[in-house]
Amino acid sequence: TSKFEEEEGNRDGKYSESGEHIREISAHLKSTGTQCVRMSRLVRSATENTAAQLSHIHDYLGLMPAALTALRERDQATLTYQTLCNEMTNKQQQVAKLEAKSAGKLGGDKGKTRKVHELQLDIEALEKAKKAAHEECERIAERNKEEVARFVVEKKADMATMLLGFAKVQAALWQRTADVWKAAAGEEEQDEEITTENPLAD
Repeated sequence: TSKFEEEEGNRDGKYSESGEHIREISAHLKSTGTQCVRMSRLVRSATENTAAQLSHIHDYLGLMPAALTALRERDQATLTYQTLCNEMTNKQQQVAKLEAKSAGKLGGDKGKTRKVHELQLDIEALEKAKKAAHEECERIAERNKEEVARFVVEKKADMATMLLGFAKVQAALWQRTADVWKAAAGEEEQDEEITTENPLAD
């Protein structure tokens, strides 16, 4: 458009009123085009810096599978403990029923007595397994608690740094944008790079 206006200005004459007006339009269009190029570079620089500042989000998402696996490990340990408790309760109920039936017979029932003895041995083994499972649940729960607390503290600091850096990139972009368009009338050179290598430096 600028080139067209410039050609029309030359055609209408350098010193004619129409030619002077067209050349003025051409100059404005050239200046606007230059500022648009500068804006393109600024936006590209801001986009790159924004992506760099938001890298903590990628780190966070990358850690989530491992965190969920650790929590599922606790769920599995809890399920094992509950299964052992249920099995032991079931055997205890069987013992109680057998003892109740044997109590009604003089001298007892040898078969039921032997079965009760076997069940009591199973109950002792289940009691030991239940205790070990409970200790494992407590160990995993305590470890998860410590890891989650550390994770929250670290991510809080990372996210705060990320948001500060992101805000600085956006503030720099809009400030440079204002400067570019303010300078559109006078061909003043503007810095077309946005750098926030250390957003906490200020």
